[in-house]
Formats: sequence, structure tokens, C-alpha cells
Amino acid sequence: MERIKKTIIGEAEKEAQQIGTRAREEKEENLRRGRREIEDRMQQRLEETGKELEREARRRLMQQRAKHNLQLLEKRNEILRSIFGKAAERLKELDDDDYREMLHRWAGQLPADAPGEMLCNSDEAGRIRPLIEALNEGRDHDARIELSPDDAVESGLVFRSPEFEVDMTISTKLNELREELTPEVARMVFPDSP
Repeated sequence: MERIKKTIIGEAEKEAQQIGTRAREEKEENLRRGRREIEDRMQQRLEETGKELEREARRRLMQQRAKHNLQLLEKRNEILRSIFGKAAERLKELDDDDYREMLHRWAGQLPADAPGEMLCNSDEAGRIRPLIEALNEGRDHDARIELSPDDAVESGLVFRSPEFEVDMTISTKLNELREELTPEVARMVFPDSP
């Protein structure tokens, strides 16, 4: 009986050791698997966080670039406005003959049979009167142009007839030229800019 007891106890101890060994192995395997899962999740989170940080950095960089480009464009436009503003001043300061010649080229495109009034700033009326007389020389009596001072016109001319109106003010002509010449002037003033 004692032997049987010892055998049973021996078998039970062996079984207990095997169970303990298997439990330790399973525990270690579970720990390794848990570590791997945690490490994988941490690696995935790290990669996701890195990608998110990279996207955020790119987004901020693009915002800064756009802001900088906008400021640069604003500065360029300011310089171009200044250039065209100086051009306007120089045109206004032309001597009377050159000023009338410039306006005559603009007004020379008006239809010869269209009567109307030529508006100009009252400060320029004396300067422009000889131009109106020259324009009327080749016109019929019923197609004459009358000079009308109007301080709403800054400088240059505005022709008004019953059918149409033609703006030949210096600011309008320069705005037209500005649209046409801005790319070329910008290349001259800012040769290294994209």
C-alpha cells in the first residue's frame, strides 16, 4: 500500500511538474505573444504618429509658403502700382504740346460723325481746348465736340455721346496698359522670380 501510495504520489508529482512546466511555458509564450502584440501596436502607433506629424508639418509648411508667396505678391503689386503711379504723374507733367499729342492719338479713334461732349478736369481745360478745336476742324457742324469741364475726371478725357461713352483718362489707359504689360514689367523688375 505504501508503494502504491509512493507510486501515486510520484506520478502526481511528475504530473504536477509537467503541469507546472507546461503552465510556465504557456505563461512565457503568452507573455512573449503579449509583448509582441504590445510592441506591434506601439510600432504601429509610432508609425501613425510619425505620419500624422509629417502631414501636419507639411501642412504648416504649405501654409507658411502660401503666406510668404502672398506677401511677396502683395509687395510686387505694391511696387508695380508705384511704377504705374509714377508713370501717371509723368504723363500729367508732360508739356502741353506732348500732352495734347498723346490725347489726340487716343481721341483720334473716335468716329468722325459722332457728336458729343469731351469731359476733362477743369484744371486741364485750357490745356485741352486747342485739341478740341483741332478735332472739330475735320468734323461736320452737327458732329462737333463740345469741351465740358468736369472735376470727376482726374486727368485725360472722357467722350460722351448720346449712344456711347469712351473713357480716355490717364488712369484708365494706364490700367489697360498695366494688365497688358504687368508680366513684362514684373520680369524686368524681378528677373529672378518664378
